[in-house]
Amino acid sequence: MFIAAVFGSHKVGRAPWRPDEKIRTLTLFGGLSLDFRQAQLPERGTRIISWSFFGGPKVIVPKVVPVTVSGITLFGRHDVKGSSAVEGTAPGASGLKIKAFTFFGGLHITDEP
Repeated sequence: MFIAAVFGSHKVGRAPWRPDEKIRTLTLFGGLSLDFRQAQLPERGTRIISWSFFGGPKVIVPKVVPVTVSGITLFGRHDVKGSSAVEGTAPGASGLKIKAFTFFGGLHITDEP
């Protein structure tokens, strides 16, 4: 699954959905909202690879879903608030694994919209 937001915004997950095991995102001068509160994750979890330039994704995850975060940020930040996200990787853990490359933007992970 590939999701892009270029000079605008895109929202995914307003209704029940089944994400792929691998999601690639691109935000360029825009924003992206990935809402996993109604998602039915694959048995092995979902891996997100995110590229952001002058923008960034917001990932909404229920507290019961384990999240691991890794990647590189240049002139921006990764903001984790209220979810079960941890920095680094947890081998073998299901849930969400987010690898974010952020330049002049930010990745926001939260458990509320």
